[in-house]
Amino acid sequence: MKSDLRKKYSELRKQITNKTFKDTLICNSVINSKLFCEAEEILCYYPIKDEISTLEIIASAINSGKRLYLPVCTADKGVMRFYRITSPNELKTGKFGLTEPDTEICKEATEFSNALCIVPAYTYDYQGFRLGYGGGYYDRFLADFGFTKIGLCYDELISNRLPKDSFDIKVDYIITDKRIIDTSEED
Repeated sequence: MKSDLRKKYSELRKQITNKTFKDTLICNSVINSKLFCEAEEILCYYPIKDEISTLEIIASAINSGKRLYLPVCTADKGVMRFYRITSPNELKTGKFGLTEPDTEICKEATEFSNALCIVPAYTYDYQGFRLGYGGGYYDRFLADFGFTKIGLCYDELISNRLPKDSFDIKVDYIITDKRIIDTSEED
């Protein structure tokens, strides 16, 4: 069922109109949020293909002196680790063709304090559960940490309810191009 939904939402995301404008609205909502302003550490993803671009968030985190971490996914057991970057010059193309921190020069983070994690997905439901890419990287990583999690989603791709498994980790907030959804207020 999830694989069919991934295909459906992948196609819907490719059809988003005014993508650049909506990405900017989403990024501005994140950057201007109390969550972002008060966080000392930002864990973010580097956008691929038709994902919501986080480049403005990345630049803002670096420019405001926050500690910024981006993920590196390993082939062994689906493990994802975050590394601190202070400049886009510290990025390279990784094993899966993803732009990621150069682990030769960037330091791995093993603990976080006052962190905000920005999580990618095809879609989210109002309860904060996500339909990711099926590798389980984020669910495994997030299970070990208790920091605030934000999901980014185009408003027209929000789902009423998604299928979920016992290991699925929900986000605390969903930020779209039209609103911020506090998932603790949803049933």
